[in-house]
Amino acid sequence: MRYDSLDILRGLALLGLPLLNIASFAMPFAAYLNPYAYDGDQALNHIVFSILQVTANQKFYGIFSILFGASIVLLATKYNDDESPAWFMVRRLVWLFVFGALHMYFLWEGDILTTYAVIGILIFWLRNYYILTLSIIWILLISLSCWLGYQPDAHFIDFSDPQYASVQYFYLPSQEQIATFLEGVRGGYLSVMSETSWKETSETFTAGDDILVAFAMAGLFKICSLMLLGMILFKTGVLQIQKSLKFYIVMATVGITLGYSLSIYALSYLYSSSFAASDFFFQGDMLLLISSYATTLGYIGLIGMLIKLQFCQKAFTLLSYAGRLAFTNYIMQSAICALIFYGYAGGLVGYMNRFELVLYAISIGALQLAFSAWWIKRFYQGPLEWLWRSLCTCKFQAFKRT
Repeated sequence: MRYDSLDILRGLALLGLPLLNIASFAMPFAAYLNPYAYDGDQALNHIVFSILQVTANQKFYGIFSILFGASIVLLATKYNDDESPAWFMVRRLVWLFVFGALHMYFLWEGDILTTYAVIGILIFWLRNYYILTLSIIWILLISLSCWLGYQPDAHFIDFSDPQYASVQYFYLPSQEQIATFLEGVRGGYLSVMSETSWKETSETFTAGDDILVAFAMAGLFKICSLMLLGMILFKTGVLQIQKSLKFYIVMATVGITLGYSLSIYALSYLYSSSFAASDFFFQGDMLLLISSYATTLGYIGLIGMLIKLQFCQKAFTLLSYAGRLAFTNYIMQSAICALIFYGYAGGLVGYMNRFELVLYAISIGALQLAFSAWWIKRFYQGPLEWLWRSLCTCKFQAFKRT
């Protein structure tokens, strides 16, 4: 059974991803977290960064993570009568890991598919738990994520100390490091990949690496908690828009109000110290994590409310087309951005400000909406969706409409 609401939400999440991801193609990665890391003397840079932090950062991949968790329950139920759902899901997630590894190794280091595949295999076994049990595990996971994101010792650390060089490079690289990075990604394919996906890391573990490991683990536990939340929201009918209009109005109002308020507070806190690493890793990351969680739920509530009111039906139809091709469109976004920015093609890396990047991201979204509408009228599923499903079922699936 296909739920239009899931496709609509997936399409919304898909089109929101480039708003943030495009910066990691066009600028050093640190600029994704810190507006002072690159082009930090331009007021427009800070305005756009702040707007995206409040409205978009972590929100759309949050929706994706929730939907991924919901899909585990949905697909396990769908294939329960045909074969072992465990065997089917393991094949599905193993192939997703393969696709993600290829994507990460040959195209873009920011791949999320491998992470989804690994976490998906771990939480699949929880799919039949009672909602109360899932809720308890979810609370534990989100609490653990917040605990890891809150690093009080960081507030007293001098990050200019050489033992924290890895944090400096990650969060606020020097001009020399930025110049080296730009030289690499403005070169040919091998040069680009050597500076990104194939970049060697130090084998020496330093105090700074402790900070980064905690930061990464906070993100992983957040994704895991979001997937569990997706299971809960699917089991309770929230994602299928089976609740009342009042429910979605409250969900949207509370989620967006709380999320935006916390994001604005977090930005004010971080800007008070010019985004010092000590403040970001102390509690800035935790505040942004919590705010994004609330806003993600608020956006789901907003879409549910609009669907209930039967507003924006044509726009939602287009979003559902994009959502049905989410896998293809996700990889396509990476390919388009690589061709625009990396040196082996367009070579625009380092030459554009954040406002221009937003315009590019919107253009990519519009292109994908048009492409998805054209494609879905001629084919049953996207090319990568077809390949993935054919590999999972070990037989070719129907592809072209007759």
